[in-house]
Amino acid sequence: MSQVPTIAEASRLIEAKKLSPIELTDMLLKRIHAVDAKLNSFLLVTEDLARKTAKKAEEDIMAGDRKSTRLNSSHG
Repeated sequence: MSQVPTIAEASRLIEAKKLSPIELTDMLLKRIHAVDAKLNSFLLVTEDLARKTAKKAEEDIMAGDRKSTRLNSSHG
């Protein structure tokens, strides 16, 4: 997947296990790096925290926690 999916598309892909939260996070971070110099829309990008949170979400999903396929405060 070369294009960043919408949140609805990402949710469906993650639920179908066709996209991992880690892959989505990396896609979004790559996009931020590609355009933020021009947009200057982020004060601080916390890449390590984003990846840590994505890893936790992926672990929860793989363990069968269906709540993790939706946006959840424990996943940032």
